[in-house]
Amino acid sequence: MAIVTRSNPNRMWRQGADQIMFYPRCCLKGFQMTLNLETHEAIPHMTHGYGARIVLHQSGSFPLPAEEGMTLSPGYETSLGVRMAKISRLGPPHGSCAIPLGFFGKRGYNNISSSIRYSSQACLLDCKEMAIETICGCFESNIRNELYTGYSDRTDALRNCAESTNDFRCATAVTQDFLIGTRTCYCPNACNETIYSRVFSGRLWPSQDYLNELMESACSKYDLDYRSCPLHTLTHAEKSMNFLKINVYYEDLNYQYLSEEPEYELMNLLSDIGGSLGLFLGASALSIGEVFELLVELSCYFVQKRRNLKGGDEVIGWGSGSYHGSRGDDNLACKTSCWLNSVTRTRHHSRTHADGDYFRNDEQRYIVTHIYRKRYVIVV
Repeated sequence: MAIVTRSNPNRMWRQGADQIMFYPRCCLKGFQMTLNLETHEAIPHMTHGYGARIVLHQSGSFPLPAEEGMTLSPGYETSLGVRMAKISRLGPPHGSCAIPLGFFGKRGYNNISSSIRYSSQACLLDCKEMAIETICGCFESNIRNELYTGYSDRTDALRNCAESTNDFRCATAVTQDFLIGTRTCYCPNACNETIYSRVFSGRLWPSQDYLNELMESACSKYDLDYRSCPLHTLTHAEKSMNFLKINVYYEDLNYQYLSEEPEYELMNLLSDIGGSLGLFLGASALSIGEVFELLVELSCYFVQKRRNLKGGDEVIGWGSGSYHGSRGDDNLACKTSCWLNSVTRTRHHSRTHADGDYFRNDEQRYIVTHIYRKRYVIVV
């Protein structure tokens, strides 16, 4: 596969020995790229289809086209609108996340020491490959070597699992264990990561006139004259299926920022406790007068009740009124106007007098009667 044309200004894309300058054409916030799939070099009976995979990933992270990529179909111009979102997650004790840098260790590439950013998908692949190497004694892919060293060629003595039927079956069985959940890996999300949401659109491409221009541009990349270009052996339909175009651009230059925050912290707890105590103490201060009044009334009630239990007559109030009564078997009826000469209730010992009796004491005249089931001595 070769890159034919163009993309962002002031950037150079290198494919083999070719160096191509890219410049924008329609999308000022992204780039365009035209690919020559070189379908004439496809191996018969082994190629099931044509196309390419593209993956958008955070800078410094490991690209995984097979797991996270998108397929681009030949004969189409595909436009890919991108929106960026940054996510910040909380670690312990609020949650679980992995620090992006330093997880896979330092690696050297072209005399430059760097570290691959952590991603949960790369962690899962690394865990699966480590299990295959431990159990089967072979490696299925070079991803662990690329993650930790930056090189695809392995330096250890492990053999490829595809070289032996038993090794291949063992690696397949281990992979199946991970798929059904018999084996698991602890691979939390990264504490900080950037993700991209995508929107696709496309159209049939190219037109006949533009196809001729693409043929000339593609044939100029080969070290052959125009007539010897292998693309001329293709039919018109095959020529159209030999090219694809991709436009990648930002739908909006703004980005979304998502962050996790503790739902309930120590300061929230202290604030709630302080608010509750303030409300409770405030209510007590307002009702202290009522509590004092209640205590006074209860004290008076129990004192008065204790006095009543000791018995005796009571002399009651100022005022005037009439009294009707009888005295035993004499059927002596009396009717008189009674002047009450005392306001305070005092006890007067007159238990020897019956109801309706008049008697004198200290130059004062009294009458004995019952009011509301209580025995009273009324001052006349």
